Amino acid sequence: MRSYPSMGLVTGLRTLKAFSTYAAVLALVIGLAGLAVHVLIAQQYRTAVTDRLSALAHDAQEELHETEHSETPADALAEAVKSPDEGAALFDSTGRRVARSGLTDTHDALVRRVPFEAETLQVTISNTRVTALLRELDLGLAAGGIAAVFAGAILITIIARRSLARVESAFERVHRFTGDAAHELRTPLTVIASNVDDLGLDSDDRSINDQSRANIRQATEQMSALIDGLLVLAREDDAAQAIHAIDLATLLEDVLDRYRFEARTRKLNLRLTAPAGLSLYGRPEQVERIIGNLLENALRYTPSGGNVEIRAYSERTTIFIHVADTGIGIPPESQEQIFERFWRAERNRSSTGFGLGLAIARTFAHAHGGDISVKSSPGAGSVFTVKLPSHPRRPVFSTIS
Repeated sequence: MRSYPSMGLVTGLRTLKAFSTYAAVLALVIGLAGLAVHVLIAQQYRTAVTDRLSALAHDAQEELHETEHSETPADALAEAVKSPDEGAALFDSTGRRVARSGLTDTHDALVRRVPFEAETLQVTISNTRVTALLRELDLGLAAGGIAAVFAGAILITIIARRSLARVESAFERVHRFTGDAAHELRTPLTVIASNVDDLGLDSDDRSINDQSRANIRQATEQMSALIDGLLVLAREDDAAQAIHAIDLATLLEDVLDRYRFEARTRKLNLRLTAPAGLSLYGRPEQVERIIGNLLENALRYTPSGGNVEIRAYSERTTIFIHVADTGIGIPPESQEQIFERFWRAERNRSSTGFGLGLAIARTFAHAHGGDISVKSSPGAGSVFTVKLPSHPRRPVFSTIS
């Protein structure tokens, strides 16, 4: 049987390959930069030495001109030489050295000869020190470059892997989202197709045709609701939506009024607790959708005779809205999954919802700079908590009461 490398090994090989590539690119870039630094500093060193040679020749000439009767040319040259790496010598017209001071070995040294009256003045600066300094510079650049290459390659590899992981996660979400959307759309389309076929049959039974039309209408409404939810998610970042000052107590009362009939039909007790004057800044349509989706979810999963309560209050700059019910509850392992698009518990797959309501609610909460969390246990009900900042994220354009 042929064996294949494990995913861990494949990931490790990819990471190693990426690291090697980044290291090679960084080595090339840092190497070229180091070479440029070497050339620049070497040029500066040599320019400085050349300038010192000119200054040393000038000083030696001045000292020779000012030589007193008690001084010799060697004494004058000694006054000009300031370092063991420097030297000066005086030669007569025949080339014979008549005086010297300091360094006289011209091997591996920079030498300049200038005329002095009928003689020749030679000044010397050792190149050994410059060479040593450049060698130290090269070693420092090499060590720093190697460290920079490894550190940079590691850092870039980590950042690239994280970025790639986010991209892969985004592609995975898109792939899952597309598959879930296709799955949810397939059911009403199948219903429509089968009932259209039934309508095409020759039948004197009017009730069959009426039922087929009702089925088509219901499937069409389901598709419309699903598409509406998908459009809401697609337009979540619409910058054209203005931010308003919202009377939250009034908004919550309006939302509850839309669900009171459903609550009475299900024989559920619906209650609101919110102080008058409680307000926040945001997009009213989105805040209404947040509360409406949470309330609809609570009514759907609370048995007859249960309670659903909305309680709102503020703490400093944060508005808290609790939507509590005495419903069937949510298992701990599913409490984060319920906010994923199209997610529904297996026992609720037959419900009329598409698993978009809570995803839309959290998306809109995030758009306001807030969040939604849940606390629940099976059979003991659930409490959804909406946290929204009371101050706007951009200027207020109008006021809604």
